[in-house]
Amino acid sequence: MQHQTNIISDQNILSMVAENNLEAWEHLYDKYAPAMFGIICNLVEDRKIAEEIFKETFLQLKEKQILSKVTYALCPYLLRHTNTFARAQLKERGISCSNNTIEETSLINILCSQNINTKEVATKLNITVDEAKNKLRSEFVEIRSKNTNVISAHQ
Repeated sequence: MQHQTNIISDQNILSMVAENNLEAWEHLYDKYAPAMFGIICNLVEDRKIAEEIFKETFLQLKEKQILSKVTYALCPYLLRHTNTFARAQLKERGISCSNNTIEETSLINILCSQNINTKEVATKLNITVDEAKNKLRSEFVEIRSKNTNVISAHQ
């Protein structure tokens, strides 16, 4: 299914979710699971706990129909949700976030921890929106590539 993630858009995924099409969840997983898992792994060093929180994140997305609330780009929404949910789960479990957190200057960290969009991040960092998008894309690819092997091993 990996080859199809390049074809299906986020808007199509959201439309399929709204229609209760289970295939949407496969597309969402294929497209965003490595980055979501990467966010969690950067917060907690224990791989087993990271996996548990990752599963709970996806279950919560479906059970609470969180994707029906998306009002802007899906990627930053998912990453922000994943970051917030994982931090709450760690706090509930009495676990401190690891020291492996994403650099404070990374766009992914900024988008996950603050309620701002790409244009606002570009302004904050004094770069163009295109530069911000390119930087975000490269950070996203780096996280995905770091965690793709872990995700593939669990399929």
